[in-house]
Amino acid sequence: MMRPLFLVAVACSFHCCFSFVPFPNDIVQLLGETHFSISTNALLAVASDLLQANPNSDDAASTSRIKQLKNLSAKSLLKAYYGTFFSPREAVLRFGEAIDEITDSNKDTDTNGATKSRAAMHFDAEAFASGQDQLIRNRKLAEKAILDGDYAMARGFVGKLLHTLQDFYSHSNWVEMGMTAPNDVLAREGMKIANVARPDQPTCLDCLGVICKDNILPEINANFILTSGYYREGAQWQVDELGNGIVKNAAYGKCSHGGPLDTSSLIHSIGGINKDSARKLLSPLGHDLHYAAANLAKLASIKVLNEIREAVGDKPFLKFLNLDQQLKTIVYVIDTTSSMSEELPRIQASISTIRQQLLEYKASLDDGVQLQYILVPFNDPDPGYITKTYDIDSFLNGIAALSASGGGDCSEPSIGALIRALDASQSDSPIYVFTDASAKDGHLLSAAASLIAEKQDTVTFITQKGCDHKKRSTLSKRQTVSNPYSHLASLSGGQVLNVEAVDLSKLSTLVVQSIQGSPTTIFFQSSQGNAVKTSSFNFYVDAACSNVVISATGTNLRVSVTSPSGRGTKLFSDPVINSSSTFVGGLNTAAAGFQYGMVLTIAIQSSGAFTSQVTALTSLDYTYSLYYYDSSSTLQYGRNGFETIEGYPLQGKPLAIYVQPNAYTDGSAAVLSSITLLSDVSGLPMDSQLLNDAGNGAYIGLLAVPSQPFRIQVIGKDASGNYLSRIGSTIRPSDIEFTLGNDAYPLMLLPGERKSRTLLLHNYGLKGTFVVSVTADKDATFTFSTVRNITISHLETVSFDISVLASGIATDGFSTLVTVTAASQNRMNTVKFVAVFAVDSVFHYNTEETYNYPNRVSSGCNRSRVNGKRRCSTYTADSIRDVE
Repeated sequence: MMRPLFLVAVACSFHCCFSFVPFPNDIVQLLGETHFSISTNALLAVASDLLQANPNSDDAASTSRIKQLKNLSAKSLLKAYYGTFFSPREAVLRFGEAIDEITDSNKDTDTNGATKSRAAMHFDAEAFASGQDQLIRNRKLAEKAILDGDYAMARGFVGKLLHTLQDFYSHSNWVEMGMTAPNDVLAREGMKIANVARPDQPTCLDCLGVICKDNILPEINANFILTSGYYREGAQWQVDELGNGIVKNAAYGKCSHGGPLDTSSLIHSIGGINKDSARKLLSPLGHDLHYAAANLAKLASIKVLNEIREAVGDKPFLKFLNLDQQLKTIVYVIDTTSSMSEELPRIQASISTIRQQLLEYKASLDDGVQLQYILVPFNDPDPGYITKTYDIDSFLNGIAALSASGGGDCSEPSIGALIRALDASQSDSPIYVFTDASAKDGHLLSAAASLIAEKQDTVTFITQKGCDHKKRSTLSKRQTVSNPYSHLASLSGGQVLNVEAVDLSKLSTLVVQSIQGSPTTIFFQSSQGNAVKTSSFNFYVDAACSNVVISATGTNLRVSVTSPSGRGTKLFSDPVINSSSTFVGGLNTAAAGFQYGMVLTIAIQSSGAFTSQVTALTSLDYTYSLYYYDSSSTLQYGRNGFETIEGYPLQGKPLAIYVQPNAYTDGSAAVLSSITLLSDVSGLPMDSQLLNDAGNGAYIGLLAVPSQPFRIQVIGKDASGNYLSRIGSTIRPSDIEFTLGNDAYPLMLLPGERKSRTLLLHNYGLKGTFVVSVTADKDATFTFSTVRNITISHLETVSFDISVLASGIATDGFSTLVTVTAASQNRMNTVKFVAVFAVDSVFHYNTEETYNYPNRVSSGCNRSRVNGKRRCSTYTADSIRDVE
């Protein structure tokens, strides 16, 4: 499914760069290596060694096939590993998702407000001591998260770690000193970076030309004295670990970062020493050293990843990279209140048709995939017990044992039940919610939406008549949107299906299809109104699509599909659901006259509003990331003109969308041409722009955030020249926005300590009262101020603190993701930050031992063990230090 990468933006610079360019863009071929390419290549190299050390037990030739690979990719690596037992799409996508999470966190360091201006995160302004502390902290937190089984959190820490590590080689004079191997001290606890230039020591000469070959003072490099450049003039652009502004003092003759955005490069010493790119304009001194710096950054990234692997062990590290045994889950969430007394027996009667199809599908899976079934019944007020099993008969028997009772009113705690299901599920799972009632716990909507974004599950609501439907549209006092089911289904790429009892027996086809892979939307249309009308729309099915499903919801609904020849009766397989309000049917691609790429026409008749979409499993799909960009000359976003979007995008802001093929897709298999924002309400285009080619099958589109919910559609042609369309799930813009105060990242707490995180809430819409709530993915460890009502006028900003209290039960380095949400009716936004429970060892590092740089060029450090201690054996004897 074409989906956003968890609202975590990647950073791009069309005209300049801050560190190694965050990811490929339209001038990347001229710029050189990027944070994305360096990190991806390092991860693939480490994964290659990891899989060779853990060979496929079913295929003895897997190791030799991996060794013979010339070009590593997620797809080629796993194909070599699994061989004839290869389950291609899902295995590659899982591995690709792990790489994406790491590289997104890496790129986010340049655009996130909490990290982009922090000198230590980029080894700027000679912040070597605090930069080393950042490396050690993120490494320790990553290792702890992996051992705790929190792999998503670990990937975030590793991404930050790799970014800072890679910036050392781009921003310091390590390469200029003649070093040809990575700095063995970096990210190693108990070691500190020595031979750093004094705060008042001159390090650079003025350079008045575009090219600054000799910007660094000769004696600095000759004596192996480390320095790095300052970035931008003004305390708001660069801060220390306490949030204090860092300003370059012209009296000392310090180096600058350099490049067109660096205003400090115009202050003595004039010039710049970064090696971020291969272009002279962006890297005046270091453009010819760019590839040497990038190579060392890659070697250093491989080195630290292998050290993390050694610290945690191979099995946890396989899970960290999503290379472990794949687990797929199917989740049923069933309302068992008394109003379901007629519907529940029909659900139970329909499950007999599921068993055989699920057994056949399970038999088709290779030995590396397990299928788990999860049952989440719910009642009011009792939530019921969750059942998780690998045995299909236990799952079906659990459904058969349910009985309807209790409840009493025509609204049930369905959102809370969905949250429990999301918590229990694996990522990318289909979740089916069966109910006949509206949600009484709409105040939990933001928590459910956050989990959907994190898990990327697809939620489908199966609703039936029985409870008073007039109450479906009513709002509870704390409800935040008028239709919670539609809201959550659209966010996840699912649907709300209003089915009749006769249709339940055919749902098995839909369930089995959903677990075969995440379906991708290739056509979407919606219409509002009460008049009876028939609307016709054209769509196309390209050759990369299979298992094509057409679905629609409406009133007195009739659906037909015809080809140019007028054929229609045989274009549908036996419909799964065909009622007056819902249609779900498969497209018969084997029908006479059907051709991939041909124009198909769907006709929808409804006496009211309707929604229709066409989905398919596809081997050609894309992911996208959203971020704000600076469309003016004010460069308000600082280092590279781009800003991470925290939460939902803000209406009206310039929007950059980065589109890239997923791990299984060959980027050359299609050429995209344009990007369109479709209204989720009307289905009509709201904005459309040509895409800029970013290289390697990726693209960038520049638009503006609309004022209503929207979907992203990319359009192009496949290798055969046939029309291609891919459409994402719903994105809901907001007119309120959170920003974090300039606090340290992450929030660190000692046992029993209470700390506050300052947040700013900006209201760009009408005056409103917002409920602020706080949740955490491991909330047993911390306590919060849970609910607060804040009234904000138009264009007003309110500052408030979220107080976090650490209990004494967590282990050192335990981390949790805190989500803060503000909501009022249909207006909502969120912001997230990480809180870490720690003892002194996480705050203070044993950096008494120094590391003296050699008086000759290093040839690398080959570790050996002497008396159980690691030693670096290739430097001068005086430079060797034991590390426990």
